[in-house]
Amino acid sequence: MSNPQHVKINDVIQNLDPKIFKSKNQFIIDAIQFYIDNYGKETFVIKKKKKRGLNISGQKILMTLRKKSLKQQPMRLGKRS
Repeated sequence: MSNPQHVKINDVIQNLDPKIFKSKNQFIIDAIQFYIDNYGKETFVIKKKKKRGLNISGQKILMTLRKKSLKQQPMRLGKRS
């Protein structure tokens, strides 16, 4: 490892005191939890846009447009010459 940051973290993880941390996974979970608690979840997660309006399927839109289109067209009962 040539990255000093990686070396430092690896050294800590490999030499954890088992009296304090039961597992390396638990140490990592606790570290991440501490980070989130101190910086706020909002700092790290993508903000979801609020959906507005109704969820209407494309099929429903097409059906509605067809119905309106049929109502607006004059009825053709027979052929005219």
